[in-house]
Amino acid sequence: QKPPLDEALTSTARTVQLFLDDIRMHPEHLALEWTVPEMAHSCGLSLTQFIQVVKRLTNCTPLQFLNDRRLELAERLLRHSELASISEVAQGCGFSTSQYFAVVFSRKHGCSPSEFRAQHKG
Repeated sequence: QKPPLDEALTSTARTVQLFLDDIRMHPEHLALEWTVPEMAHSCGLSLTQFIQVVKRLTNCTPLQFLNDRRLELAERLLRHSELASISEVAQGCGFSTSQYFAVVFSRKHGCSPSEFRAQHKG
């Protein structure tokens, strides 16, 4: 027989999951300049508690989760929005600078955002 779930723990995980789902479902929230302490505060949790729950739910740190969602949005914009410059894509996805965006993007894709756009046109 399974032991009963700790109500507080399941409530905490549910709160964090709702927060993460909200970020996933509302790309405009990615453009906000989130810090991990702000994310923890918006869930009503300590920084340590928030980081532990996010890691348990997503298998990554809060910053990795946020950057992964930002990169997914950037990929869509680079593929389908030819009017937006690389700087506009970076800013619209919440990256602090276009240089930081290029570094994070290149780490994931092995090419610059401009090269990615050229390879995935149309």
